[in-house]
Amino acid sequence: MPKLLKRIYYNEENNAMATYYIDPQNGQAENNGLSPTAAKKSYTDIDVQSGDRILFKRGSFIRDRLYAKKYVSYGAYSEGNPPTFRWQILHRP
Repeated sequence: MPKLLKRIYYNEENNAMATYYIDPQNGQAENNGLSPTAAKKSYTDIDVQSGDRILFKRGSFIRDRLYAKKYVSYGAYSEGNPPTFRWQILHRP
């Protein structure tokens, strides 16, 4: 029988995988983005690493270009419509 692997998310203090929350309307640039109540205003100043997740608040309008990075997950949190991106989503290695 194959072994089951448990996926664990750590925060940035451990230099491991993290989940970042982005809320362009109510987030604050000085927040760490590690919880919905401490959401960042933009994802552009986060040093995203492989294995991290970036979640955008549902119903939000994102004006920043999204440069998708390899091995980084993108999604949405909260209730409502999916977030809308003004610019195209570009892929970066």
